[in-house]
Amino acid sequence: MNEPEPTDVGMERIDKLDAARRQLKTAIRLFFQDGDSVSIHTLTEAARGLLQDLLEAQGKTSPLREVERDWVKPDRWNEYLAIMNRPRNFFKHANRDPDEVLEFRSRSTVFWLFECAALYQQLTARLLWEGFVFLVWFGLSYPDVLKKGMPLADMIRALKTQMGANLTKQGFLDVLDSGVKLPNMD
Repeated sequence: MNEPEPTDVGMERIDKLDAARRQLKTAIRLFFQDGDSVSIHTLTEAARGLLQDLLEAQGKTSPLREVERDWVKPDRWNEYLAIMNRPRNFFKHANRDPDEVLEFRSRSTVFWLFECAALYQQLTARLLWEGFVFLVWFGLSYPDVLKKGMPLADMIRALKTQMGANLTKQGFLDVLDSGVKLPNMD
């Protein structure tokens, strides 16, 4: 391998999965730090786009996307996607609508983070540590969304017992920073 030229200082070789992993890890950490909602959403959407494309390259699709197709009328699919993708497109482009103002509901980002954690697991057959901690937070925050009997349910109960009353975002950030990782996690 050739030595990098002096102009290449700081150059990194990054594949698409590594980029998605880094974006997702950062988005989740910012989420638990109550960071900027636009930055969290933008990082999440970038990771989601990469993860979905990587799955499609393997001939797979997001299980959540399949459910959406089951629920949304085919003749309304494009309209549905436009609504769902509006924040991402707003934060990414200004060529057609430089004066537009978005009424952004940042709470929707938690559902995209949920999907990203699931996509990462589907793609790699491993959980991302930050993704796992986020999924636990999600399960505790939205207990009626997840199906009963999922393996995650037992992990949520165990972590809830370990954390006690410290179920704040800061408490979850402390878990992320604790240095404890479960086996078979990235």
